[in-house]
Amino acid sequence: MLPTTMLCIYFLTTPDVCSVYRQVVSNKQSINPKYAQELSRAIVKVSKQYDLNPNLYAAILMQESAYRLNAVNKKSLDFGIAQINDRTIKAFRLNKRKLTSNLDYAIEAGAIVLSDFKKRHGKKETYYWTRYNTSHPGKRLIYKNKVLRFY
Repeated sequence: MLPTTMLCIYFLTTPDVCSVYRQVVSNKQSINPKYAQELSRAIVKVSKQYDLNPNLYAAILMQESAYRLNAVNKKSLDFGIAQINDRTIKAFRLNKRKLTSNLDYAIEAGAIVLSDFKKRHGKKETYYWTRYNTSHPGKRLIYKNKVLRFY
């Protein structure tokens, strides 16, 4: 019998996809394995494209929506797996419907927003990614701790 890592690489193609897949399944044990594979591949693909840490991005998505593509927060007007705010949707000219219905589109949209924060704040802030949730310093510390438990 092959070791778990070998099996994972065989079915998921690369060690980085395998790593994200194990993280996703660990974070949400009830997740559909096929969806977890699709999600992991999408996360790794856009993370490479936008120079992001795929495991960190997977942790952010877990915190934001528990990996639910169709997540909508009507109170704060956040949409999709990446919980992108209505103002950000307009600023980046994103398609709100696709954020809650198209996994590849939603994962890439979140990566675009996150990479924008990295470009603007990454050189001077280690935890630039906490700005994904808020610009308030105290709330960013709380968000950091929430995300890191899924990392």
